[in-house]
Amino acid sequence: MTHRVALAGRSFRLNMETCGLESLEDNRRTAVRLPAGSIVRVEAGPSQLYESMVLVRMADRELAMFVEDLEARGEIVASAGF
Repeated sequence: MTHRVALAGRSFRLNMETCGLESLEDNRRTAVRLPAGSIVRVEAGPSQLYESMVLVRMADRELAMFVEDLEARGEIVASAGF
């Protein structure tokens, strides 16, 4: 869990389209495309249960993303003011 300190609270600009998982009201999850140029802010994670995923906020949406996707397809940017 070395990513927790490094990622929590940081904002990233996605350089390539990637996907995240959004929780629906009935506890199902659905894949969501995040277009290149999107700004996401890491809210929490990774956790002991899901150490390969983080919780991010993109505008008014809360999504789960794989740490590997975020690091490979994004770059750290100054705070996006979420």
